[in-house]
Amino acid sequence: MRSEIITLCAKMFGVTPKDLMGTGRANRVIQARFALCAALRMRGWSYPRIGAFMRRDHTTIMHAVKRAEYIMERSREYEEKVETLSMWQPEIVKVSER
Repeated sequence: MRSEIITLCAKMFGVTPKDLMGTGRANRVIQARFALCAALRMRGWSYPRIGAFMRRDHTTIMHAVKRAEYIMERSREYEEKVETLSMWQPEIVKVSER
């Protein structure tokens, strides 16, 4: 699941998964990180859990979620991306029984 949602978020924002999980400060990378943090929070994840997932301190995640909420209030397109991420479900591949 981890790599799948990271890949989806990266594609949605036009960044690479490496950028998304890295330390880069380009605006589009930061906005993608904020969106992923907010989406995971909307799914009910705790700040420490998101922090562990994103390899960041939980207070950094709290800031990211607040910034994402601020951007969402001002951009419907951004809000839709966050909502899409928050509703994402991994594809379940069933192995046929023999």
